[in-house]
Amino acid sequence: MFVAEIKKAAPDDVKGVIAEGDLAAARLVAAVQERDGLSAKERLTSEEQARLDELNSTIDTLYQLVVDRYEEGLRRTGTLDLNVKLGNVHLLAGHLDKAEDEFRNVILRSPYRVEAYMGLGEVYLKRGDTEGALENFRTGFDHSVDTAQREEFGLRIVEIDPTDTDTRYRLARLYANGSKWADAILQYKEIIETDPTSIDAYLGIAEAYAGRGEYAAGLDYLNRGLAVASGDDAKIKLYEHIVDIVQDKLQFCFESFSICMTLA
Repeated sequence: MFVAEIKKAAPDDVKGVIAEGDLAAARLVAAVQERDGLSAKERLTSEEQARLDELNSTIDTLYQLVVDRYEEGLRRTGTLDLNVKLGNVHLLAGHLDKAEDEFRNVILRSPYRVEAYMGLGEVYLKRGDTEGALENFRTGFDHSVDTAQREEFGLRIVEIDPTDTDTRYRLARLYANGSKWADAILQYKEIIETDPTSIDAYLGIAEAYAGRGEYAAGLDYLNRGLAVASGDDAKIKLYEHIVDIVQDKLQFCFESFSICMTLA
């Protein structure tokens, strides 16, 4: 309905062309997800097989429609957003070479359009090239200034390379800066599991637990850090954080008591 209204009001408006592509792309995503769900089954009923055949035909039709609309949009406007969208559609449909061409075109014209690094990384993953994927994800992680995008890149990196404690720590700090304490704790725990001597991870996880009001858990991790700390500087940092958490807990208790007295 929305697209029809745009085309009626301005039949030659590029916005209507792109909107048609966007709607078809949304339908394409849904069709691919349903197809993949059916394809994952070991055995299909006759009805499911018929539906799978129908979906494959629908996907081909929708793919061609989306490509046609986006390419028409590109002929009328030079926005890189359409190149990114087109690359993602090619990727979704399994046309990896075409997807790579679009993402590389975006990077060539604007190296800080990090969506292209995400897409290119996914292309490499589908080809089984994890090193190529990681290189692009790490580049996107370093180039991005958007917190949500950086979190997405960080997660993809540690999913592929769980031993990358540097990226995991940076991801944990992103979560902590956004007060996403549970997510930060999960990442710090993974670091400690990989490197039980990481003082920064003990400090970070203690901060995260304190942020959730779980002071005892924070103190426990600081004490665990003290048990493995080898230098005076590290021990001083841990002791300083112990003092900070104790003070935070006392302040919390005092404020809670004051509130209770006021209510009484």
